[in-house]
Amino acid sequence: MARVYEVVFYNGWQELPAYYLVGSVEGRRPKEALAKQLSEVIANVRKELDLDPEVDDYHIYGSLYVLRSDALVCAARVAPSP
Repeated sequence: MARVYEVVFYNGWQELPAYYLVGSVEGRRPKEALAKQLSEVIANVRKELDLDPEVDDYHIYGSLYVLRSDALVCAARVAPSP
C-alpha cells in the first residue's frame, strides 16, 4: 500500500536557516518514494527557491527530508497559543 510523504528542504545557507515544504512523493517507503520522484523534487526546489545554478543536485539531495504526511501535526492542535 502506497503512502504519501511530504518533502522538506533545509536551507541552512541563509541568514535565518529554515525548512521549506517543497512537495510530496508517493510510495511504499520514504526511500522508494523519493527515489522515484527525485529529479522532479530537485527541479521544484530549484524553481521555488530560485537557487543559484552553482548549487549542485547532490547538495540539494543532501538537504531533503521526507516526512510521513499522516504524522504531521499542527502546533495549534497540541499546544496552547503563546
